[in-house]
Amino acid sequence: MNNIYFANFKMNLTFAEIEAYVKSLKNLIDLNSNHIGLFVPFTALKQTKDILNGLSILTGAQNVHQEEAGAFTGEINAQMLKECGTDIAIVGHSERRKYFKEKDYEINKKIKQLMKYNIKVVLCIGETKEERTSGNTKKVIYTQLREALAGLYENELDNMIIAYEPVWAIGTGENATNKMIEEVSQIIRQTIKDLYNKNIAEKFPVIYGGSVTVKNIKLLSKIKNINGFLIGGASLNYNTFAEIINEKMKKTANV
Repeated sequence: MNNIYFANFKMNLTFAEIEAYVKSLKNLIDLNSNHIGLFVPFTALKQTKDILNGLSILTGAQNVHQEEAGAFTGEINAQMLKECGTDIAIVGHSERRKYFKEKDYEINKKIKQLMKYNIKVVLCIGETKEERTSGNTKKVIYTQLREALAGLYENELDNMIIAYEPVWAIGTGENATNKMIEEVSQIIRQTIKDLYNKNIAEKFPVIYGGSVTVKNIKLLSKIKNINGFLIGGASLNYNTFAEIINEKMKKTANV
């Protein structure tokens, strides 16, 4: 799977704004040549699914609770997401790890809950600046993957995408170099190979997230073994999101 473009709205955009966004976006991009997903606030999931009816755009949730049910005020479980028409959900985002202190074992439980309800998973992993500076990037990536994937069978990985997002490049304007991203993509695939097998490692979709913009998409599109992008701030404007998608398509057409 290539040409993956996921827009993570985070805590932004009302449903009315999302509706206007979709109506404009669908006329600006080639939906047949790209895999598009919109990760919207919980409150907009059902309505977003309704307006996307008939369009090949995934309705995405930004998180899920790791338990089936219980006294967890303010939380949303996987069954609730399914009832809203959720196709795919993000787990392990760096902001969840940082601000809500999420641990890999909790992320593992979230993945299992989502898969129980046949919701695809975007697993976010990545190192902090301190971890990279101290030379621990490989160890961090391996540990996050091993613990997040614990107990998952090979066939379950068919419903998962891994998003590499260096924590120090999220919303900072600071970018990882193509070499850094390529090196980590190789670490990810080697880890998958070690945990499962070579065939799964080679076909596993790996995307990049970390201050992706119109200005750097042409350069980032040259990275080998990257199947697409998880885009935050730059995706909040449909024109900008479409421009990022179309710039990558222009590059592909010229190859």
